[in-house]
Amino acid sequence: MTRVCVCCETDALRSKLAERLTCAGFDCTAEPDAGTALLYIPHLSRADWADDLLRFAREQEAGIVVLTKREEVPAVEQKLQGSGAAVFGCDVSPAMLEGALLAAAKAGERLHGLHRELDLLREKMENERIVSRAKVILVERRDMTESEAHRYIEKAAMDGRVSRRKIALQILGEAESSPQANHPPRPQRPDPHGSISK
Repeated sequence: MTRVCVCCETDALRSKLAERLTCAGFDCTAEPDAGTALLYIPHLSRADWADDLLRFAREQEAGIVVLTKREEVPAVEQKLQGSGAAVFGCDVSPAMLEGALLAAAKAGERLHGLHRELDLLREKMENERIVSRAKVILVERRDMTESEAHRYIEKAAMDGRVSRRKIALQILGEAESSPQANHPPRPQRPDPHGSISK
Protein backbone atom coordinates (compact mmCIF):
# COMPACT_ATOMS: atom_id res chain seq x y z
CA MET A 1 0.00 0.00 0.00
CA THR A 2 1.42 3.38 -1.03
CA ARG A 3 1.98 5.78 1.85
CA VAL A 4 1.00 9.44 1.45
CA CYS A 5 1.68 12.30 3.83
CA VAL A 6 -0.76 15.17 3.32
CA CYS A 7 0.74 18.54 4.30
CA CYS A 8 -1.64 21.44 4.48
CA GLU A 9 -2.09 24.33 6.90
CA THR A 10 -5.87 23.83 6.94
CA ASP A 11 -6.95 20.88 9.11
CA ALA A 12 -10.32 20.51 7.38
CA LEU A 13 -8.74 20.26 3.90
CA ARG A 14 -6.05 17.88 5.17
CA SER A 15 -8.72 15.59 6.67
CA LYS A 16 -10.84 15.70 3.52
CA LEU A 17 -7.90 14.81 1.27
CA ALA A 18 -6.71 12.06 3.61
CA GLU A 19 -10.21 10.57 3.67
CA ARG A 20 -10.44 10.56 -0.15
CA LEU A 21 -6.98 9.04 -0.52
CA THR A 22 -7.73 6.35 2.08
CA CYS A 23 -10.88 5.44 0.14
CA ALA A 24 -8.71 5.17 -3.01
CA GLY A 25 -6.44 2.64 -1.28
CA PHE A 26 -3.62 4.87 -0.01
CA ASP A 27 -2.18 4.72 3.50
CA CYS A 28 -2.28 8.29 4.80
CA THR A 29 0.31 9.08 7.43
CA ALA A 30 1.39 12.09 9.43
CA GLU A 31 4.99 10.81 9.60
CA PRO A 32 6.56 10.30 6.19
CA ASP A 33 9.49 8.00 5.63
CA ALA A 34 11.45 6.79 2.61
CA GLY A 35 9.08 5.82 -0.14
CA THR A 36 6.31 8.10 1.05
CA ALA A 37 4.62 10.47 -1.38
CA LEU A 38 4.30 13.98 -0.03
CA LEU A 39 1.06 15.71 -1.08
CA TYR A 40 1.59 19.39 -0.36
CA ILE A 41 -0.89 22.24 -0.56
CA PRO A 42 1.18 25.44 -0.22
CA HIS A 43 0.12 28.55 1.63
CA LEU A 44 1.36 30.88 -1.10
CA SER A 45 1.21 34.04 1.03
CA ARG A 46 4.19 32.68 3.01
CA ALA A 47 7.37 33.72 1.21
CA ASP A 48 9.42 30.73 2.42
CA TRP A 49 6.94 27.91 1.67
CA ALA A 50 9.05 26.52 -1.21
CA ASP A 51 12.24 26.39 0.89
CA ASP A 52 10.37 24.67 3.72
CA LEU A 53 8.86 22.12 1.33
CA LEU A 54 12.15 21.28 -0.37
CA ARG A 55 13.98 20.97 2.97
CA PHE A 56 11.24 18.72 4.37
CA ALA A 57 11.15 16.54 1.23
CA ARG A 58 14.97 16.23 1.25
CA GLU A 59 15.04 15.24 4.93
CA GLN A 60 12.24 12.71 4.48
CA GLU A 61 13.42 11.46 1.06
CA ALA A 62 9.88 11.82 -0.25
CA GLY A 63 8.57 12.38 -3.77
CA ILE A 64 6.54 15.60 -4.03
CA VAL A 65 3.11 16.28 -5.49
CA VAL A 66 1.78 19.83 -5.11
CA LEU A 67 -1.84 20.93 -5.43
CA THR A 68 -2.54 24.62 -5.94
CA LYS A 69 -4.94 26.96 -7.71
CA ARG A 70 -4.92 26.41 -11.47
CA GLU A 71 -3.73 29.97 -12.15
CA GLU A 72 -0.82 29.53 -9.68
CA VAL A 73 0.57 26.36 -11.31
CA PRO A 74 3.22 28.11 -13.51
CA ALA A 75 4.54 30.21 -10.61
CA VAL A 76 4.68 27.18 -8.28
CA GLU A 77 6.42 25.09 -10.96
CA GLN A 78 9.00 27.84 -11.39
CA LYS A 79 9.68 27.99 -7.64
CA LEU A 80 10.12 24.20 -7.49
CA GLN A 81 12.11 23.90 -10.71
CA GLY A 82 14.67 21.10 -10.55
CA SER A 83 13.04 19.42 -7.54
CA GLY A 84 11.16 16.77 -9.49
CA ALA A 85 7.88 17.92 -7.94
CA ALA A 86 4.68 17.32 -9.89
CA VAL A 87 2.44 20.40 -9.71
CA PHE A 88 -1.30 20.22 -10.43
CA GLY A 89 -4.25 22.54 -10.24
CA CYS A 90 -6.92 21.66 -7.68
CA ASP A 91 -9.19 20.54 -10.52
CA VAL A 92 -6.91 17.58 -11.35
CA SER A 93 -8.74 14.32 -11.97
CA PRO A 94 -8.59 11.72 -9.17
CA ALA A 95 -6.97 9.20 -11.53
CA MET A 96 -4.20 11.63 -12.48
CA LEU A 97 -3.58 12.60 -8.85
CA GLU A 98 -3.42 8.95 -7.78
CA GLY A 99 -0.97 8.17 -10.59
CA ALA A 100 1.22 11.09 -9.60
CA LEU A 101 1.22 9.97 -5.95
CA LEU A 102 2.23 6.43 -6.96
CA ALA A 103 5.06 7.85 -9.08
CA ALA A 104 6.13 10.19 -6.25
CA ALA A 105 6.28 7.28 -3.80
CA LYS A 106 8.49 5.32 -6.23
CA ALA A 107 10.67 8.40 -6.70
CA GLY A 108 10.98 8.66 -2.91
CA GLU A 109 12.08 5.01 -2.70
CA ARG A 110 14.66 5.57 -5.43
CA LEU A 111 15.87 8.77 -3.78
CA HIS A 112 16.32 6.89 -0.50
CA GLY A 113 18.33 4.22 -2.30
CA LEU A 114 20.51 6.83 -4.01
CA HIS A 115 21.17 8.60 -0.72
CA ARG A 116 22.24 5.30 0.86
CA GLU A 117 24.58 4.61 -2.08
CA LEU A 118 25.99 8.14 -1.81
CA ASP A 119 26.58 7.73 1.94
CA LEU A 120 28.41 4.44 1.31
CA LEU A 121 30.57 6.07 -1.39
CA ARG A 122 31.41 8.98 0.90
CA GLU A 123 32.36 6.57 3.68
CA LYS A 124 34.50 4.54 1.29
CA MET A 125 36.26 7.68 0.02
CA GLU A 126 36.91 8.86 3.58
CA ASN A 127 38.32 5.44 4.50
CA GLU A 128 40.63 5.50 1.45
CA ARG A 129 41.78 9.01 2.34
CA ILE A 130 42.67 7.89 5.89
CA VAL A 131 44.45 4.76 4.64
CA SER A 132 46.40 6.85 2.10
CA ARG A 133 47.52 9.26 4.83
CA ALA A 134 48.68 6.29 6.93
CA LYS A 135 50.64 4.91 3.95
CA VAL A 136 52.41 8.27 3.59
CA ILE A 137 53.41 8.09 7.28
CA LEU A 138 54.79 4.56 6.79
CA VAL A 139 56.69 5.60 3.67
CA GLU A 140 58.16 8.71 5.31
CA ARG A 141 58.87 7.40 8.80
CA ARG A 142 59.50 3.68 8.39
CA ASP A 143 61.28 3.85 5.06
CA MET A 144 58.74 1.58 3.32
CA THR A 145 57.77 1.66 -0.31
CA GLU A 146 54.14 2.43 -1.15
CA SER A 147 53.44 -1.24 -1.89
CA GLU A 148 55.10 -2.32 1.38
CA ALA A 149 52.99 0.20 3.30
CA HIS A 150 49.88 -1.14 1.55
CA ARG A 151 50.76 -4.75 2.42
CA TYR A 152 51.59 -3.75 6.01
CA ILE A 153 48.14 -2.18 6.54
CA GLU A 154 46.34 -5.06 4.78
CA LYS A 155 48.17 -7.71 6.85
CA ALA A 156 47.68 -5.87 10.14
CA ALA A 157 43.97 -5.54 9.39
CA MET A 158 43.62 -9.25 8.52
CA ASP A 159 45.70 -10.40 11.50
CA GLY A 160 43.72 -8.21 13.91
CA ARG A 161 40.39 -8.93 12.20
CA VAL A 162 39.72 -5.22 12.00
CA SER A 163 39.20 -2.74 9.17
CA ARG A 164 42.04 -1.09 7.29
CA ARG A 165 40.61 2.20 8.55
CA LYS A 166 41.17 1.15 12.17
CA ILE A 167 44.81 0.21 11.48
CA ALA A 168 45.32 3.46 9.56
CA LEU A 169 43.86 5.49 12.43
CA GLN A 170 46.24 3.75 14.85
CA ILE A 171 49.19 4.64 12.61
CA LEU A 172 48.03 8.24 12.36
CA GLY A 173 47.47 8.42 16.13
CA GLU A 174 50.99 7.12 16.80
CA ALA A 175 52.40 9.65 14.32
CA GLU A 176 50.61 12.51 16.07
CA SER A 177 51.75 11.44 19.52
CA SER A 178 55.40 11.18 18.43
CA PRO A 179 55.79 13.48 15.44
CA GLN A 180 59.55 12.91 14.97
CA ALA A 181 59.72 9.21 15.90
CA ASN A 182 61.43 7.08 13.24
CA HIS A 183 61.56 10.07 10.93
CA PRO A 184 64.82 9.89 8.92
CA PRO A 185 66.82 13.10 8.77
CA ARG A 186 66.40 15.19 5.64
CA PRO A 187 69.28 14.77 3.20
CA GLN A 188 71.79 17.58 3.07
CA ARG A 189 72.00 19.53 -0.13
CA PRO A 190 74.85 21.72 -1.30
CA ASP A 191 74.47 25.44 -0.86
CA PRO A 192 75.17 27.43 -4.01
CA HIS A 193 77.65 29.53 -1.96
CA GLY A 194 79.81 26.51 -1.13
CA SER A 195 78.58 25.57 2.38
CA ILE A 196 76.27 22.65 3.20
CA SER A 197 72.76 23.45 4.40
CA LYS A 198 69.90 21.31 5.59
